[in-house]
Amino acid sequence: MIDSVRVPGEGPPEHSLDAAEAEVLRTLGDPAGAERSLRRGLAAADAHAQVAGTDELWASLTELLVREGRTAEAATCLDRLERVSDRMGTGRTRLTYLLASARLLRQGRPATAEGKLREAVELARSRSRPFETAVTLVAAAEAGAGPPTLLREAYELFGQCGAALERFHTRAALRAAGITVPGRRQATVESEQLLATLIAEGLTNRQIATVLRLSEDAVANRLSRLFARTGLRSRTEVVTAVLTDYRVRGLALDA
Repeated sequence: MIDSVRVPGEGPPEHSLDAAEAEVLRTLGDPAGAERSLRRGLAAADAHAQVAGTDELWASLTELLVREGRTAEAATCLDRLERVSDRMGTGRTRLTYLLASARLLRQGRPATAEGKLREAVELARSRSRPFETAVTLVAAAEAGAGPPTLLREAYELFGQCGAALERFHTRAALRAAGITVPGRRQATVESEQLLATLIAEGLTNRQIATVLRLSEDAVANRLSRLFARTGLRSRTEVVTAVLTDYRVRGLALDA
C-alpha cells in the first residue's frame, strides 16, 4: 500500500511514507530496515527543506537507537527533535519530544524521565486525542511515572480507536501488572480477530509471533484454538472469512 502511493510530485510528502514504512518494519522485527527508512525520510525532508512531520522520524529513530543501546546517537537525534519541536511550537511536537526524551532518560536519569512523562500525560489529556493519550498513558505506566491503573484507561481508549494491536499489547501489560482485563469474552474475540487479520495479511507464524510478542508455539496454539472455535480448517479459509466478513460460531472476523 505504501509503495502504491510513492508517486513523485503527488500524494503525501515522501518522508511521511518513510515514517509509516519504518513502523511496519519495526513491528515485523526488522530494526535495520526501519532505520534505513527513517534516515531516508530525514534525508528527503532535508533535501526539500521540510520540517513538518520530521518530528515523528526523529522520535522513531531515537527510540530505535535506545533499544539497540546506541545512546550517544540517540541523544543526537533527540537534540534534533527538540529543535524541531521548538521551531514548530505545537502540542503534538512537544508531546513527541517528551515521550522520546523519557525513553532515552529512563536508563541513566529515571527521575528526570518520570518528570517528562508526567508532563506528557498532562499535555496528552489536554489535547483530548484518544490514541495519543493512550500511548502516553502506557509509556507513563511502564516507566513507573503513574499508577498501573493508567493501563486500564489506555486499554479503553485504544478500544475507542479500534487500535487492535495496541489493545492486545495493553491486555498483556494489564495481566503482567496483576490487573483484571475487563470483558474476558470480548478480549478473546478481539484476540482471535487480530490473529485472523494478521493471517489474512500473509504473515507467517514467525512474523505473527514477532508482532504479538509471543513465541511461535503460542501462536500455533492460538491458531489451533481459532480453528476449533470457528470450524475453519486452514489459513486459506481464515483469509476467505476475513475478506468476506464471515461470521461463525460467535466469532466476528471483520475485514
